Amino acid sequence: MAMEESKENDKDNENKLVNYVILAIISDDNR
Repeated sequence: MAMEESKENDKDNENKLVNYVILAIISDDNR
């Protein structure tokens, strides 16, 4: 169970990181 939760959190963090990177790239383009 703990492993499953950990995996979910990892995926969540990965998605947040991807979104952050995309936002950073978009911000750079708009500057």
